[in-house]
Amino acid sequence: MTARRLAGLLVLIALTACATSPVDAHLQRADEHRVYGEWEPAIDAYTRALDIEPDNAQALLGRGYARDSSGDYERAIDDFDRAAALNPEAAVVYYNRGLSHANRGDFGLAFADFDRAAALDERDAELYRYRGIAHTRAGDYVRALADFDRAIAIAPHSAKAYRNRGLVHYRLSDLADALADYNRSIALDPGDAAAYHVRGAMYLMTGERQKAACDLQTAIRLSRTLDLAASAKGLLDQLGNAVCPEDPLSSS
Repeated sequence: MTARRLAGLLVLIALTACATSPVDAHLQRADEHRVYGEWEPAIDAYTRALDIEPDNAQALLGRGYARDSSGDYERAIDDFDRAAALNPEAAVVYYNRGLSHANRGDFGLAFADFDRAAALDERDAELYRYRGIAHTRAGDYVRALADFDRAIAIAPHSAKAYRNRGLVHYRLSDLADALADYNRSIALDPGDAAAYHVRGAMYLMTGERQKAACDLQTAIRLSRTLDLAASAKGLLDQLGNAVCPEDPLSSS
């Protein structure tokens, strides 16, 4: 998923601006790879930190997140299990593990973890955002919208929460609300290639060809993955001779 749950992870993962030990140096490199979605190098760096300090909860949580993001849900859950044993009162561990359970289709365990996280910290916006993602994957859009609404009420400047809610509106064929949420998400995070990609697709559906061209060109320029860039290029090709009247990046 492009997605990438940085806010919650910061509860336990302290970004090490100045490495003071071999473990700190590995964690710093891992965090840098994680921010750019470079999952395998991130996993390797977290593993090197754990080779030195096997009970480092930061490294376990970070490696679990990277493994989940790369699709290795089983080993991600193993890492979150170990992190939970070391930090049983850390809500961030449970909602990360909950999303990994949801990603592998085990919604019973997923929602049990979300309930545990809520009992520990009911004011954590990322908890509700993650649970909303799980409800979305389970096809329960009513509960998903309720969770995203709550996440936004707690953290009104969360670009990801608006994007997540916008996707649910999109799946419910509510393009007006979907576009409103994506507009807000992009205003808060104008560097999010995936948001431009989806909004461009919506503009293509509504027949707003120039807006679609601008968003899809921006998605291609900002994309860090070949898959997203190729998908945006495929949609852009459907527009034929439609062009963006100005450099999309200059107006972002």
